[in-house]
Amino acid sequence: MLVDVHKNKDLRNIEVNCVGICDYKLPICFEEENEKFPTIATISAMVVLDKNLKGAHLSRIAEVLNDSLIEKQLLLSNINDINEKIIERSETIGGNLKIDFDFINKRKTPVSNKDSYLSSKISIKSNILNEKVNNSLVVETVGTMLCPCSKVISKYGAHNQICNLKVTLNGDISKVNIGEVVSIMEKQFSSPVYSTVKREDEKYITEKAYENPKFSEDLIRDTLIAMKKYYSCGKIRVELVNNESIHQHNVYAMGEI
Repeated sequence: MLVDVHKNKDLRNIEVNCVGICDYKLPICFEEENEKFPTIATISAMVVLDKNLKGAHLSRIAEVLNDSLIEKQLLLSNINDINEKIIERSETIGGNLKIDFDFINKRKTPVSNKDSYLSSKISIKSNILNEKVNNSLVVETVGTMLCPCSKVISKYGAHNQICNLKVTLNGDISKVNIGEVVSIMEKQFSSPVYSTVKREDEKYITEKAYENPKFSEDLIRDTLIAMKKYYSCGKIRVELVNNESIHQHNVYAMGEI
């Protein structure tokens, strides 16, 4: 029988708050409203190491992730179950699990009615310590922003830019619909963006943005109001980075309720 060095006593009397694996990639299938979204996940999974133990069994973490995610469906409601399995197998009091993946959403273009796909970045987090659970969901997507000031002062048009918008929901995320969150976020931009854009779509998108100018501050406030109507289970944070078209720098804004 091989010696288990990890279970040796450690005499330094210091608990290690988190130790585990990161940048672990797995093919997963996220499921929502009976719709399946195959994707590649990047996973970080950590556990608490007791002050009396030499080391953590990191292979057990990978085994739980493989057994829980390969050829199975990931739902927002079962991320805590996976984290609890990691904690149980690691014989510890706490664990921190984060699963990042791209959520590819299909939609139709506004005029030509062509298939188009939007990729949004998703991060699901489960933190459990002494049976106390904290969850969060981060959704990041892009859209077009057009400057109200530029529209007013310019003779021929107005500058616009791509905006990266991020929403973080803390609390009970088990019943959140990611597709709905993305839709709510898209509606707050001066205009959504599309992967397939025919000339008639380009005209529509350009004119829609021009008719709906917004400062970064407007987008933060509008998104907070819209998300509060949808989600009432915890704190909401909204952040953005505007990739500026007339400045060398970009613009950042954040608000929370």
